[in-house]
Amino acid sequence: MQNNFSKDVLRYGCAFLNSGGGSLLVGVWDNGVVCSVLFDHKKEDQSCLQVDDAVKQFNPPLFPHSYSLRFLPVITSGRREHYIKVLCLTFRAPPAFAEPTLYRVGEGKAYMRRDGSVQGPLGVSVILEWSRQMWAGKVKQLEQNLYEETSEKWFLARQLDTLRLAIGPLQHHYHRRSSLRRNRTRNLTSQHSSASCENSR
Repeated sequence: MQNNFSKDVLRYGCAFLNSGGGSLLVGVWDNGVVCSVLFDHKKEDQSCLQVDDAVKQFNPPLFPHSYSLRFLPVITSGRREHYIKVLCLTFRAPPAFAEPTLYRVGEGKAYMRRDGSVQGPLGVSVILEWSRQMWAGKVKQLEQNLYEETSEKWFLARQLDTLRLAIGPLQHHYHRRSSLRRNRTRNLTSQHSSASCENSR
């Protein structure tokens, strides 16, 4: 399993990273039937080391959050066998907002998942077409984001205009009442002053 597994990690991992992510299962047939593999602690440690060595050959380099390795227990005849497991190695593609990246392994070989199988190593023409499609999709996404931001800005501007129209009469009414109140206070003060002067005489 060792040599084939390391090659599969490189080949399938590269294809998954270039095609939205995916999982490599060891112990499951292509038709979905679980055949399982005997994994004791020693074999689990060996598999982890193989994966760690393989991911070092990816370019650009993979970060720990880009992949994960799990050993899933298999239940047979209603009971769980201790060492019968399925190896699940998951590769996570870069987020959608990241710059399009073509992952390569070994001597610059690139792979891609297509129609349930792995295609590669990719030729120059395929790589150029992949780059064109990825950047075209990126530009389209940015245009969509710009449209949404512009639409939201226009909507908020309309709301602001509506609020200004609604607040305008209220402000006018408030200023008018304030002016009347000040005039009334001024008149009362003037009358009080006049009365005080009369009393002092």
